[in-house]
Amino acid sequence: MKFSYSFSLPALAPQVASEELHPYDYNEFLLSLSADWRQVPVSKDRTLRWYSDKLKAEIIVSVDFYEVPESKWANVAEVTLEGRHKALAEACGDTLTVVSRSAKPYSGGGGLEVSYAAHTNDMTHIYLGYVTARKVFNFSLTGGANKASLVELYNRLMERQLRVKVP
Repeated sequence: MKFSYSFSLPALAPQVASEELHPYDYNEFLLSLSADWRQVPVSKDRTLRWYSDKLKAEIIVSVDFYEVPESKWANVAEVTLEGRHKALAEACGDTLTVVSRSAKPYSGGGGLEVSYAAHTNDMTHIYLGYVTARKVFNFSLTGGANKASLVELYNRLMERQLRVKVP
């Protein structure tokens, strides 16, 4: 009696060289960025900014400390979204296209997750924020016209490189 077995092995995923990341560890968040990101001085309190010449993109992180009762979270989220949209609309004019805008309960509890994405032909802006009982956390990524690469960077940052302390 002869038995014949066949099976196939999945192709090995190509090994991607791991990128060395520099951690920026603050009270409210941890952000790890590659060496091509440089920190840029800002004049605003509780605001940090990084810029990548390679990617032609910037990251701005800020935290505003407020005592916000849960009953006011939705109002603060709407004010945050409206302020962001108004500033971008004034800067970009009629060329601004809003892709998404939302405020929803944070999956881990303790606050609302606020998001906004918009673009023009030359710029893409992606925002993520959290409204909690003690703060409003803001993270924005803005870059050039290559929307796909900016979205890919944003997703990588959210999956592996940014940890926000909520609440």
